[in-house]
Amino acid sequence: VRFVHLDAEHTEDETYANIEALLPLMVPGGVVAGDDFDFPGVGAAVRRQFPAAEVRWNKLWWQVI
Repeated sequence: VRFVHLDAEHTEDETYANIEALLPLMVPGGVVAGDDFDFPGVGAAVRRQFPAAEVRWNKLWWQVI
């Protein structure tokens, strides 16, 4: 998979689990992205998995794998 936009449950555990499930499917250079970074659970899960993820407008986030 080269690009995924994650838009799922907004809890930290569920968001983290979704990211973990997607990672084995991603090709090198692929992008995992999402929105709602401003939801506490989403932002926490993204930072836990990708500390250096790009974030814009405190809403959109992405990480190149």
